Amino acid sequence: MIYGLEAGGTEVMLVRFLDEIRQREDSRFDFEVCTFVPGGRLERDLTSMGVRVFALDALGPWRLFRAPIVLSRLIRRRGYRIVHAHLFPAEVLVAWTSLFAHGPTYVLGKHNEWTRRIRPWHLWLERLTTSRYARILCNSTAVESAVRKRVPHTTGRTVVLHNGVPLTASAPVLEPAYDVIAVGNLRDRQKGIDILLRALALVSDDSINAIVVGDGPQRAEFESLSRQLGLRDRVEFHGASCRVPDLLARSRVFALPSRYEGMPNALLEAMVSGLPVIAAAVGGVSEIVTDGETGLIIPPEDPKALAKAITRLLADEGLAGRLGRSAKASVQSTFTIAAHTNRCLAIYEELLAS
Repeated sequence: MIYGLEAGGTEVMLVRFLDEIRQREDSRFDFEVCTFVPGGRLERDLTSMGVRVFALDALGPWRLFRAPIVLSRLIRRRGYRIVHAHLFPAEVLVAWTSLFAHGPTYVLGKHNEWTRRIRPWHLWLERLTTSRYARILCNSTAVESAVRKRVPHTTGRTVVLHNGVPLTASAPVLEPAYDVIAVGNLRDRQKGIDILLRALALVSDDSINAIVVGDGPQRAEFESLSRQLGLRDRVEFHGASCRVPDLLARSRVFALPSRYEGMPNALLEAMVSGLPVIAAAVGGVSEIVTDGETGLIIPPEDPKALAKAITRLLADEGLAGRLGRSAKASVQSTFTIAAHTNRCLAIYEELLAS
């Protein structure tokens, strides 16, 4: 169960997980997906894979009130043994539904720390809803620690399930078109695009350019800031794209100055492509990147540190190459979609056995 199927990090992970399942002949699990709202760019991917998608169409006060009843009927009709909820508000809806539908085992996916954004009402709601889940799957140790701290009664039910990326064929070596690339949704200020822009304004070499790949409500604000900082001709806002691997292959450095994270897929994708990465020390980033070995770690909210790291990597091709190769090897050995899928299926098997 998930809110919708637009192309966010969790939604992409779900599609990749189900695609990995589809390619296996030995899986005894069948999966279906239920959403709050119909449509979304990833729904076509799921249906083409043969995954059935049900939409509750639950927006609006009356429909939202009816949603637990509709979902509980769907659970009974389809005979689900496990119901796995991802993200708010699915976390709340599924917990509410579990009061009416007692058959399945309920599992919750936690994908972000939220330590800076928590509000009293959200904390109260989280404590209430998490009591309904047999397992809470956290995509990093940092997320697990944050959940346990906020909601102590979850201790013993949390499990770390790292994200993973597909291992694709190496992209051809192309002439770089961009010095710096940042990839992420622009729904809010989470990914620190404003921090990147301020860092670029601090870099002494005004020939250094960047591309921002992603879209969302904050895009206009970031474009306005780019103009205010005199970066109009140096920063390209590309919008959402299905050509991210090609854009990574045409870039020299990947930057992710996020304000909070769980386990960022975009960072894993950049690393497996062989790019040197710079990332802020938030959430599960330090579980992926070892500073000075597989990338550079900077403090959060620090444009000066980011500017210094960008300048360092662009000036030292030897260091950039070494970090990129080490990053790729690290992801290939640890953070693959196959490893993620194996771990998740093992958790499902354990729950069904118990």
